[in-house]
Amino acid sequence: MFVREYGGRIRLGTGVKRLVARGGRVTGVETEAGETLPADEVVIGADFAHAMKHLLEPGVSAKYGAEQLKRKRCTSAGIRTRRRRCTPLSLTPSMRMKSGWYLQGGYAGLIGRLEEALRSRGVTIRTGTPVEEVLMLGSRCIGVWAGGEKLAFEHVVLNGDFPGTAALLGEQERGKAPARKYVPSSGCLLLYLGLNRTYPEALVHQFFFTEGIRDMLATVFVKGELPADPCIYAFHPSLIDPALPPGKSVLYVLVPVPSGGGVDWSGREAVVDAVLRSLERRGFPGLRAAVEWMKVRTPEDALAEGLFGGGSFGIAPSLQQSGVFRPQLAPFGIEGLYAVGASVHPGGGVPVVMQGAKQIADHILKKDCTANMHSI
Repeated sequence: MFVREYGGRIRLGTGVKRLVARGGRVTGVETEAGETLPADEVVIGADFAHAMKHLLEPGVSAKYGAEQLKRKRCTSAGIRTRRRRCTPLSLTPSMRMKSGWYLQGGYAGLIGRLEEALRSRGVTIRTGTPVEEVLMLGSRCIGVWAGGEKLAFEHVVLNGDFPGTAALLGEQERGKAPARKYVPSSGCLLLYLGLNRTYPEALVHQFFFTEGIRDMLATVFVKGELPADPCIYAFHPSLIDPALPPGKSVLYVLVPVPSGGGVDWSGREAVVDAVLRSLERRGFPGLRAAVEWMKVRTPEDALAEGLFGGGSFGIAPSLQQSGVFRPQLAPFGIEGLYAVGASVHPGGGVPVVMQGAKQIADHILKKDCTANMHSI
């Protein structure tokens, strides 16, 4: 009734045969009855991978691939219950041609580009200089003690994983900070593979789910054990990134696993081999023989590098650790001291963390502009 009230048309029992595209843009759909329905935008309510495989014209699929046909939004809102299980509330995939950008070289290339842009604007960047303490003058942060010297700053943004940042405050300030026990997010087994071949029949992004996905989720999030048949995410950027020589490619593999210290990773070789065998069966035949080099990261490695509890996405997105209950951009109530990262609002994942960084930058700029206006 709501859709019809605003002039929308509803068709029931009308199957979609394929998407119609022209000049790099989806222009409508063709029904199974052979009728073409024009549309400015098309929202796919079906499984994304299925839509990519069956609804696109062969030429369009080959030309654009999964990366160019971006999902405009793909959000999964979830509530983690007391048993630490994540129940998806909604999953709305949407595709639109030319609605996103791929960074050549992947996220690893983002660091160098940001560094180049900052240095070109006169910003000084220090590397290999661990911050030992946040310096205070009264109720205001005035800088940091790092690399054996005092560095004065008007604003300080802490980007370490938040549960560990309180250790940088002075003893007096640590005593004022409210004591809170955080729960880490799930961990990831990550495989970085260099291959002596490509898989042109694959998609750039692929999700491989298991038949017993409920049991798998319970194994990871409730029992805290490694699943025998895990879900797997595979990213094959070489299909759209020409950085490697012809015939070479890379593959990134992510497997959800428990965080914390409950898993013994000393026998990780057997786990990795099982994952590679699973990928061979599911869509990458001959994968093990094609591997020229491989790097493996477990939650143990994440923990050693400072990620809270070995979790891959900051603190867990539980109800008590989300939204207003998550650490905010000025979590200590100290003038001039801010925080950013996966454990800080709005949450984990590189794009979301970048949104948090932008919020802090906008806040500081607005605050400085307001202060300058008041001083005039």
